[in-house]
Amino acid sequence: SLQGCADPQVRDFVKFDDVSRNDTSRTIHLHCEEHHSSLGEHHSTCTYDVITGKTKWLPNPSEFICFAFCTPPADINELVTVHNQTQYDVQLVQLQCPHYYTSSGGSMLTCIYNGTTQQTHWEPDPLDFNCHTPCVLPDLQDGVKSSPEEKFIWDGEDVTFSCTNGLLLGPEKSRCRDGDFKPALTQRCDFDQGRVRLHHGRVMVRYNGLEGSVCFTEEWNIHNANVVCRQLGYRPYAVSVKRIPFLDAGNDLIHFDSVLCEGYEKQLIDCGISFSSCHTQSYAGVVCLEADETANEWSVRLINQKVSDSEPSSGRIEIYNNGQWGAVCINGWTRQSGHVVCRQLGYAGAVNISKDMTNNEKAIYHRFECTGDEKSIKDCPRTVAKGNCLSGAIGTVVCESPEKFALRLMNGTSPKVGRLEIFDGVHWRAVSDTFEHGYITPKLICDKLVEEGSYRNYDTDSEFGNGLVVPKYSYACPKDADSLDECLVVDASGHVTDDRPISLYCDKFDESTSMNPQLIFLLTFAGAVVIVVIAFLIRIKYHNKRVLHRKRSIISERYDHLPTESKELKKPITYKELQRTDTEGSDTVFD
Repeated sequence: SLQGCADPQVRDFVKFDDVSRNDTSRTIHLHCEEHHSSLGEHHSTCTYDVITGKTKWLPNPSEFICFAFCTPPADINELVTVHNQTQYDVQLVQLQCPHYYTSSGGSMLTCIYNGTTQQTHWEPDPLDFNCHTPCVLPDLQDGVKSSPEEKFIWDGEDVTFSCTNGLLLGPEKSRCRDGDFKPALTQRCDFDQGRVRLHHGRVMVRYNGLEGSVCFTEEWNIHNANVVCRQLGYRPYAVSVKRIPFLDAGNDLIHFDSVLCEGYEKQLIDCGISFSSCHTQSYAGVVCLEADETANEWSVRLINQKVSDSEPSSGRIEIYNNGQWGAVCINGWTRQSGHVVCRQLGYAGAVNISKDMTNNEKAIYHRFECTGDEKSIKDCPRTVAKGNCLSGAIGTVVCESPEKFALRLMNGTSPKVGRLEIFDGVHWRAVSDTFEHGYITPKLICDKLVEEGSYRNYDTDSEFGNGLVVPKYSYACPKDADSLDECLVVDASGHVTDDRPISLYCDKFDESTSMNPQLIFLLTFAGAVVIVVIAFLIRIKYHNKRVLHRKRSIISERYDHLPTESKELKKPITYKELQRTDTEGSDTVFD
C-alpha cells in the first residue's frame, strides 16, 4: 500500500503540486517561488521498496534546491544592452551590442548556484563581454578605392585599397580595431608613377613617389630609348642613346641600373627593371626625334602603339590643332574617320577601330563625321569637345600596313605636298637628297602619288620636318623611264651626300589653275571701269538721238506753213544747222 507516502520534506522556497495520486502511486511536481531558480529534478514519485517494506520518494525531493535570482550584471560596457529571460525557473541574461558593433565573450549568461558556497554567480562572466566600436571609413583621396566600399567597417575587418590609375602610396591593407584603423589611413594615389622627362638629355623617371635617374649600362639600348621617346609624345622612334657622366656622384637618386625593354611597352616602368648599384658612374639619356616642333595644322599621329620592331600602325588617335595635340572621343569615332586618318598617315586604310580606357585625357574633338573619301581629317565635319569624353574612352585605330617600298608625303599642307618618306618594311624613313645621283626622279614620284604631270618642284629646306632620316633604300630608274614601276629598288646606303630630307611639291595643277589675289583684284577693277565707260558712251549716244528727233519735229512744224515751191527749193537741214538754229533762234533761219 502507498498510504505511507506522506508529503515530502523540501528545502526553503520549494513548492510542490500533485501531478497524479491514487492508491498505488503518487507523483509530485517541484518548483520554486517567484524570483528564484531551481537546481535538481522537478518531478518525484513515491515508490514501494519490497526489500525494506517501506515507501520512499525517488528522486529525493530534498535534493531539489531553490535559490534566489542572481543580481543583474553590473560594471559592464556601457554599450551593452541586457535582456532578461527565464526558462523553466532558470535565470538567463542575453547581452547585445549596438548595430555595427562586434562583441567578444559569451553573450548568453546563466545564473549558476554553487552548492558548496551556497552562492550564485553568472556564467560566463559578464565582465568578459565587450562591444567593439566599428570604424568609419573617411573620404578617401582622389583615385583611391576601398574594398569593401561600405562606410562602416566591422571591428576586426580588413579593408584593402587600390588606385584606379597610378601607384598606391601607403599601406595596401588596414584593419579596424576599436574604432581606429591599424595601420593608419595614409593612402593616396601617385598619378605620376612612371612619368618620364628629359633633363638636358638625361632620363628622369618618377617611381614610388620620387623622381630619379637611370644608370647607364650596356643594356641601355635603342629599344629603351624608343619607349622613352614614345612616352614623351615624340615620334615612336629615338635617334640615339646617350651616356651622361655624373656631375657629383652619389647625390642623385638612381632608380634602376638594369632596364630591358622590347620596344612596344607603354611606359619605361613596364619594362624589366632592377637595381643593385651603378658601377658606370653615368646616367642614361636619349635623343628623341622632335616631330612636334614641325607638326603642321591637322597633322595626325598614333600614340601608345603596341608593336615590336615595325613602324607603329595602331594606337590612340591624336590630332594637331591650334598648337596642341589632342585626342578624339570614341563615341564620335567611326570606321570611315579611321580610313581618313590611316590614309593620311600613308596606310591603305583602317582595319579596325577601338577604344582606350586608360587615358581619359582632355579631348580636342568630340565627333568627326567623315564619309571615308576625304583626303585629310581637316576635310571632315567635326564637333569641338568641351572637356573629357563623356564615355570615358579615347578613340584608337588599327591601320592596314603598307607594302614594302611604298612612298608617302608627310606633314604637308595638302596631300600633294610634304616630306617624302619610303617604307622599308619596318620603318617609314625620310628620303634624303639622292636625286642628283639619278636614283629617282621627282616627276615619277608625283606621277605615282598624285597624278601624271603634277610635279612642280622639290627642295631640301626641311620645310616639313626632318623625319627619321636614316636613308636605306631608293630607286634606280632608266633615263627614259615613263613610270616608277619601271624602276628598281636599290640600297642607297653610302651614296648619300646630303642627309637633308626632300620636300616634294606635286601641286602643279593647283598652281596653274589658281591666280594671284592681286591680279584677280586688278582684273576685276579694270573690267568694272570698262563697263562704266561703255555705259556712259551709250547714254550719250542715246541722249543725242533724242535731241535730234526733237529738233526735227520742231522744224517740221514750222516748215509746213511755207509755200510748196519753198519746200522743194529748201535743202535738207543738217545736224550742225539744227545746233545753230537752237542758238540763234528759228526766226533767223526761216524768215
